[in-house]
Amino acid sequence: MGLSPESIGIDTWVVDFVLLDEWNKPLTDFVAYRDSRTDGMMDEVFKTFMKERLYLETGIQFQKFNTIYQLYSIKQNFLYAALQ
Repeated sequence: MGLSPESIGIDTWVVDFVLLDEWNKPLTDFVAYRDSRTDGMMDEVFKTFMKERLYLETGIQFQKFNTIYQLYSIKQNFLYAALQ
């Protein structure tokens, strides 16, 4: 046919992750979206990022398990632990 793709899109369901250091060693435990750590994090994130802007920039649905809310939870827990 002589057609060549000009772009590729990848759609995944990957919201479990681990933070790695520069040598690919885990900095934290592996985390999964199936826990309560992100309860309330959407509202906290929306205090910093307008909901409409977040959707415009990412195009993701508003689900409490999305990585942005997981990362925000880690940040909040890290800051809380550092102040203790």
